[in-house]
Amino acid sequence: MYDALDQLANEDPEAFADVVLAMATNDNPLLREQAALSVLTLIQNNLPVAARTAALLCNDKDDDVSTRAHNQLWEISQDSEHWSSERSIAFLRALDQASQVISGEQPETVDLEWTDPRAIQSAIDGLGKFGDHLTDFAYNIAKIVGDAATYPHLFTEDMFAFLMNHSSAVVRSSLVNILANNEDLLRTHRSFAIKAWQKLLVDPHPDTRGWAADLFYEQLFYDGQRCSVFESEYQEIIATLPSEVRKSIAIS
Repeated sequence: MYDALDQLANEDPEAFADVVLAMATNDNPLLREQAALSVLTLIQNNLPVAARTAALLCNDKDDDVSTRAHNQLWEISQDSEHWSSERSIAFLRALDQASQVISGEQPETVDLEWTDPRAIQSAIDGLGKFGDHLTDFAYNIAKIVGDAATYPHLFTEDMFAFLMNHSSAVVRSSLVNILANNEDLLRTHRSFAIKAWQKLLVDPHPDTRGWAADLFYEQLFYDGQRCSVFESEYQEIIATLPSEVRKSIAIS
């Protein structure tokens, strides 16, 4: 069946999209699983239908189908040759909107530039709904938000508060990357950057908390020596940390 679908995708992409969507809504769970395997091919020629198919299958009542769909999304996110920042944001926004339709909500239909803060936040919400394993999508978004030179309008406290308080641990981890790669935020957004580090270092998710500890240590030390020019800011962050957290980042 997969070979036949692949041939159809090459010969008639529109018909292929119709067939995959029909499979995704079929009563037979085996057909729905097969539809999950076709999402990557579908993305290449019909992103809205791909998003709708993925949203349906990730929310499937059959655990085998939903697991297959989530695993497929993870595999897709790891194949970086298919994903520019623009494309990943477009796909995650479409996932978010499709998920809202499935749940009976009315999604925002305004056409937004992919670098619009609302488009970024919509994409992040789409990511959060589909699991913490879609790390490459998060990385693409973090690169945009974290690129002060190209997208300075995204460096707002509203955006960083949105990232810091997001329900997805991988989204919060992306903020760790932004803070670590843009140390000057401790000058330009001093109070917020300090607050963000303080919160991320005690994050409830062990992966985010551990990642924050690792990168925070790298900010402080080089070859075992304190090296940061933001010593007073880091001292302010450290002062609020529980003793066990200070120990975890080798700070007495």
